[in-house]
Amino acid sequence: MLHDVEIEIRNPVDSRAQAAGGSCLVYRSPNLDFSGLPIVEVFRSPSDSSFVFQYCDGVRFGLDCAGRRIWYEWPETLTIEDAATYLLGPILGFLLRLRGVVCLHASAVALPAGVVAIAGMNGTGKSTLAARFASLGCRILSDDLLPLRKNGEAVMADSGYPRVRLWPDAVEDLYGPSAELPALTPTWDKRYLDVAGQFQHERLPLAAVYIMGESGSRPAAPSLQALSGADAFVALVSNTYCNYMLDRYMREFEFDFLGDLIDRVPVYRVLPDHEPGAAGRLCSLILGSHC
Repeated sequence: MLHDVEIEIRNPVDSRAQAAGGSCLVYRSPNLDFSGLPIVEVFRSPSDSSFVFQYCDGVRFGLDCAGRRIWYEWPETLTIEDAATYLLGPILGFLLRLRGVVCLHASAVALPAGVVAIAGMNGTGKSTLAARFASLGCRILSDDLLPLRKNGEAVMADSGYPRVRLWPDAVEDLYGPSAELPALTPTWDKRYLDVAGQFQHERLPLAAVYIMGESGSRPAAPSLQALSGADAFVALVSNTYCNYMLDRYMREFEFDFLGDLIDRVPVYRVLPDHEPGAAGRLCSLILGSHC
């Protein structure tokens, strides 16, 4: 995904550090941890316009305003793997936004007709569906963060990293109660599926975007609803990555990009069922449309 970023790993810090003096608070998450701290606060330096992301568990990241350099540190109670979960998600996502790359909160699978993006809010089954596609032999392009770029008349999807992150209940649903996958970090219960053997390294044209509906009472079988115009645009805007950190110019660029995307790529809302085997049924439905 990126080959020109300088990353500095600093020594672990002893306690929850504070942002550098004089920095301005530009974002505070409305979501709080169990002790009442914001999940993340973002500060910006008035001197060099750099950013500091400070997480409630003590992990801190700094980014220069050009999106070329990252530094990070973490408390001794955590591990480098814990810090890397932020690095591979919101931090690289925001770095790409600084570079003018629109990113979807989506997993992506390479099919014969091109890449299908599986977007949606946390917990809607994006990664579970990507893992099911992997079990069918499909190549995986990305999980969670999907960078998009225009290339002539095509919208191209970039690759991420060769892992699909899954909660234990998804592992059990996909592979059975005796299945075991490696832990993502020593301090977290989330697991990962290694897809290095079927990872799609090269960017490919985007063929469709599927936006997962939220949990709830659904029909006995999954169904797809084609979206167009304003409905497709609003659905995509709601599922762009790090959209809480966009300034006016970044937002204008995003709106222009997504406006072009819905003219070139079909967008569907997925109305899933949540019974055992649902991911397999939805894979079959999508494969039938793109093979």
